[in-house]
Amino acid sequence: MQTITVAGDAIIIPDQYQILDSMPEDPKDMVVVGLRTPEAMCIVHIVPISRSRAMPFDDPQAVVDAIHHNMEDDQGLVEVCAQSIRSGGRLIDSVVKSSDAEIGGVQYTWTCDIEIRNAVLMFQGFFCEDGMTGVRDATIFELARRHDWITVDDQDVHGWAEDCYDPTYVRGNLPNLSEDQRFDSMFPQHPLSMLRAFRQVVVEND
Repeated sequence: MQTITVAGDAIIIPDQYQILDSMPEDPKDMVVVGLRTPEAMCIVHIVPISRSRAMPFDDPQAVVDAIHHNMEDDQGLVEVCAQSIRSGGRLIDSVVKSSDAEIGGVQYTWTCDIEIRNAVLMFQGFFCEDGMTGVRDATIFELARRHDWITVDDQDVHGWAEDCYDPTYVRGNLPNLSEDQRFDSMFPQHPLSMLRAFRQVVVEND
């Protein structure tokens, strides 16, 4: 793990990430970190924001509803999480996936607001499949088929893809069984696993 400073607040992030140069148009207090592996390309922007701009810490359902309302057809809501962190502050975040036409894989966009002592920090992360894509999906699909977690017929696949918060919501690129957190340990270099690992380090070491 490593400590970085954002607008005077020290936070801990995984040690593999390097601080990257900001763009000229970025806010002056923004810190950008990144990491590339054979399976993922990860970039996280971290910047202080006012409390009025933060997501509602006590109302994750409002975040779910807003994402459902604004989601594009190639996007899917993977998760929304609201929790307390070690220092006594709060965190609320969302993970939305989208198809990446350039690489033929999936990008997971992480939006996270965290109370850090007297401030609120916003994390905006982009965790993209790189190299050989679709391995996690294919592996878990076959595992699920063999264990009868899903059923496959001539018309459809049942039990594979479903919105996590509203089973009647069928628009967009729905999250699938392979994106469940229980499979992260099988694919530690997958971008979604790396996203959750980044979040865990921040939460447990604030």
